[in-house]
Amino acid sequence: MTREREERRQLTQPACRTLLRLSLDTKLRLYQTCVLQILLYGADTWTLSANDIHRLQSFHVGCQRQILGVRWQDHVKNVDIADTISACRTLLA
Repeated sequence: MTREREERRQLTQPACRTLLRLSLDTKLRLYQTCVLQILLYGADTWTLSANDIHRLQSFHVGCQRQILGVRWQDHVKNVDIADTISACRTLLA
């Protein structure tokens, strides 16, 4: 990942940790509007390698796991995390 993209990813980590003390609805809305916006700012001009895409996806799933309070030791599949997030969005909309 280029230096700028890595710096953007690092900028979003404190924002992701702040989300832990809020309701699920608020967490999802803030993640969508703030964290992803910081992370993907200028993404339309990026040339991404397969490794870059993998790192972005890993970060995205990691934030979703933090929002839901799921640890890696819980052995929950990423697909199940995505299903839970989309189900929560549907219920909260």
